[in-house]
Amino acid sequence: MGRYRYVILFIVLFFSAHKVNAAACDNTEKVAYQERAKNISYSYSYVDSDNAFNITFTNVTNGLYLVNYMEETDEIHDYYPINDEITINNVNPGYSYRFNVFTSDENPCSNSSIYSIYITLPYYNPYYHDTFCNGIKNYKYCKKFINKSITYEEFKTNVEKYIKSLEVEEEKEIEESFSIFDYIFNVYTMIILAIIAIAGILIIRRYDKKNEFF
Repeated sequence: MGRYRYVILFIVLFFSAHKVNAAACDNTEKVAYQERAKNISYSYSYVDSDNAFNITFTNVTNGLYLVNYMEETDEIHDYYPINDEITINNVNPGYSYRFNVFTSDENPCSNSSIYSIYITLPYYNPYYHDTFCNGIKNYKYCKKFINKSITYEEFKTNVEKYIKSLEVEEEKEIEESFSIFDYIFNVYTMIILAIIAIAGILIIRRYDKKNEFF
């Protein structure tokens, strides 16, 4: 029996240590860290020379860091803040990323995932300066960033369809304008004819009354 004493003691100490850690990171503290994580904001900028984005996270306060799993390379990266800020360079466009917010080793809730930040980066459109886009810069495939990767043929086909739809819409508006003009013209013509007819009747009656005295 004595030989099992150390095993039993080890098991007791093991679970006791976990209870102490659990008590150290209570729910109130975890919620407080989550609220801080929710205040993290981000922005991204495109670097033409690299065909990539730089992502900057701000307000990553003390005790928090980011973890990202990169599917392209099958790697896990940890990012720690400098002055409450994290900048990640050369991030590929057109992908969706999940950055998990973890608590650091220096706090009671160490290495706990408490929040996730999801970012979807757009694709760079290499054809947005094409002459096909002259006059239609607001069209979705004539913007610098788009939501899908396209070939030049796809770009050209979509832009031509859009230009054609604008021409059809313009013709429709012209037809509607002429229809409204015709309607107004017809109404005013009828009114003018009615006025002329009434005026003619009044003149004839007045003339007839004058003739009664002769």
